[in-house]
Amino acid sequence: MMDILEPVNIIGLSQKFAEALDLPLSAYFPRIGSPVPGATVTYDVVTYSRDIAELNTRDGAPNPVAQVKRGTVTLRAPSIAEQVTIPAHTVANLRAPGELAQKNGEQWVARNIQNLTRRLERRIELLRAQALGADPTRPGCLRFREPGLEEDTVVELGYRDDHLQLHTADWSDPDADIIGDIEAGIAKIAEDGGKVADTLIVGSRVMSYLRQNAGVQALLTDAERAQLLLGTGLLRLVDTNVRVVRGVYDDNGTLRPFIPENGVILLAGDNSDRMLIECSPTSLHAPEGTRGLFVHRIDGEGLRDGITIQYEWTGCPVVMNPDEIIADVDVTS
Repeated sequence: MMDILEPVNIIGLSQKFAEALDLPLSAYFPRIGSPVPGATVTYDVVTYSRDIAELNTRDGAPNPVAQVKRGTVTLRAPSIAEQVTIPAHTVANLRAPGELAQKNGEQWVARNIQNLTRRLERRIELLRAQALGADPTRPGCLRFREPGLEEDTVVELGYRDDHLQLHTADWSDPDADIIGDIEAGIAKIAEDGGKVADTLIVGSRVMSYLRQNAGVQALLTDAERAQLLLGTGLLRLVDTNVRVVRGVYDDNGTLRPFIPENGVILLAGDNSDRMLIECSPTSLHAPEGTRGLFVHRIDGEGLRDGITIQYEWTGCPVVMNPDEIIADVDVTS
């Protein structure tokens, strides 16, 4: 009768709402449970060589090859825990199957679970944007403020300085060599990261720079120019898929974009060195081996107490090969 309030059903509802959200950066970070309990995440930052295997004789000893490891990143993953209390009268409505009151109660619960889901997923999307190098304050770093601290926690992710700028001239200038910048970036990712860059993520203003750029216009067919002008379909530019990220989040009353309005990220579409690590919950109610979102329900004991739904999530995005990315937070600077 009150199945909607069971934690397993709330998790299912939350997953359904998350799938309906516009979270474009989630495509570049597959979710993986942490192999160890706790909130500590440790991973290697790697550099792949361009070498080819040396030939050997049929009975010769194997040739030694140096490890690809360049460094190590260790951090305590950020943690989120929130709750919402369902009033007693709403719980009473849920106990009236088949009546309008039950439907209204279910809608109230669904709306509040949807709100919690949106809050959580927007925070995770912000972490993904930072992992791709797009934090405007500290490019190439994860940055978050933990409760009780007066300063941000900043985690260096191993980006080289020459992977934090793509433009060589102001892209808002119609004569800027945007095509040349993208081609140079593709070559650099191939040289440093050993990957093929096939994705260009751009902030909301960058599309207007592409529309007015002489070099871009000269490269496109008439159909592609119309597509760029109308903002329809998938735009391909120098063998990359261009994806505009317009999403915003509320930062203490100020709306900020996940990707800076003048920002671009050139990256390899291969996700083998990127992932979203989901850690074990702190709650003692969580079954052993639980990773990612955990939901707990508390039934009120007072005369008119309602039911409180709590959740927690701990995790962080990981980029093991930052050389497969070039992030530029402002192509007009």
